[in-house]
Amino acid sequence: EEVRTEDAGTYECEIRNFQHGADRGYVTLNVIVPARPPRIQGNIASPAGSTLTLTCTSAGGQPAPEITWTKGGQPIGPSPVSTTDSQVSSTLSLRLSKEDNLGRVTCKATQDGRTP
Repeated sequence: EEVRTEDAGTYECEIRNFQHGADRGYVTLNVIVPARPPRIQGNIASPAGSTLTLTCTSAGGQPAPEITWTKGGQPIGPSPVSTTDSQVSSTLSLRLSKEDNLGRVTCKATQDGRTP
């Protein structure tokens, strides 16, 4: 049988032995549901001197993913994050220069150190 999100919780196991009595053990089950890969939206064709605004969204997932941004492979941010029941979004604003032409900006969504 597959594990479902509603299966999360604390479980108890009790062992009874006529010679030694009873003993109990507890375990907490955390169910991790992978989030969907992140999507970036925004106007990617912006002139130097303007502000580029990008939004990274990752839907689903339990626990909710954490979104991080990189520019040219280097971490940037932090940037504002909004969370709803079904998705996490992060908006990044960058003031562009000529050196940013053909630059690479990425966002990554991670859950407990894992990338979906």
